[in-house]
Amino acid sequence: MDLPKKLRELVEEKSKSLPEDLRDKFVEKVREEYERRLVEAGEPVGLVAAQSISEPTTQLVLKSFHYVGMREFQVALGLPRLLEITDARKRIKEKYMKIHLLDEYKNNREIAEKVARKIVETRVEDIMEKMEFDILDNSIAIYLDKKYLEKIGLTFEGVYNILKRRLKKFEVEKKGNKIIITAKNLKPKELYILKENIKKIQISGIRGIRQVHLQKEGEEWVIYTNGSNLREVMRIPEIDYRKVFTNDIHEIAKVLGIEAARRVILEEMIKIFETYGLRIDYRHFSIVADVLTWYGEFMGITRYGVIAEKASTLSRAAFEIPIKNFINSAMLGLEDDVSSVIDNLLVNQIIPLGTGVFEVYYKRREK
Repeated sequence: MDLPKKLRELVEEKSKSLPEDLRDKFVEKVREEYERRLVEAGEPVGLVAAQSISEPTTQLVLKSFHYVGMREFQVALGLPRLLEITDARKRIKEKYMKIHLLDEYKNNREIAEKVARKIVETRVEDIMEKMEFDILDNSIAIYLDKKYLEKIGLTFEGVYNILKRRLKKFEVEKKGNKIIITAKNLKPKELYILKENIKKIQISGIRGIRQVHLQKEGEEWVIYTNGSNLREVMRIPEIDYRKVFTNDIHEIAKVLGIEAARRVILEEMIKIFETYGLRIDYRHFSIVADVLTWYGEFMGITRYGVIAEKASTLSRAAFEIPIKNFINSAMLGLEDDVSSVIDNLLVNQIIPLGTGVFEVYYKRREK
């Protein structure tokens, strides 16, 4: 059997430096492996994948967690993480990033700490000692922690300028070690709401990343974050943008594209099971990853995701909400060609898998 063109070109490229006898053996070995991995026509690969994944899934602990290299961050694994992926949930339990620095910086702790400070989101509530508001004067006083400002590389003047720029509607002035915001004509309740909103004003860092941790792996310093903002992190000059990972698959699809999202889905699912010592052929996971990204975006296996995109009324109706689908299809006058496995099962016909793919005819011999 001949190899596909793309695979043949890859084999030729990889084997061109080998001696002729070894090259022939290499090509033959690739051909054997390729033929061994072919699927017979009519093989129900989806069904086999579902069975192969669901059986060991029952062995996973319902509430299982895994430390991502440090005690500070807990990231869900096991069944909770599997559900986050297959349902394509946008709100996942714990978002985290793993960030590598460029080769010239990765062994330098000082630069790694500097980059970490540049990443972590700092708000007014993080840098103040206390906050007071005066109902009579309609003013809010912020007392900054100068020692902490110095530690994270910020200045009193810099914070004052940011607040003045962000609070243009109000009078902002500095007195000693405090910044006073005067909001005339505000009622006490409105003044309290303003105070709480001021606490959330971002002073530095990247939005969404509230905590960072440095971890030494071998000779290299790696930055782990609690929270994720892939696009902004990749813009930092000291960071190797090719070695930035986030467990937020929707963000990966948005920033890097659907193929990158598919790759992460595949790797995450393999990691979930391998963490518990369960080995499953990656091809079963690849089918799931293909289904989740088939329509060019990351969609869950739910009635609002992949199922909603099915053209067949019977296939949609078989998943949770039959009456609604039948009524809508009847009102729109839709037709169903009954071509999928689910459709044929519902109407008690032979499914187009296995022996159902073929039709066998007996031709009588002419006398």
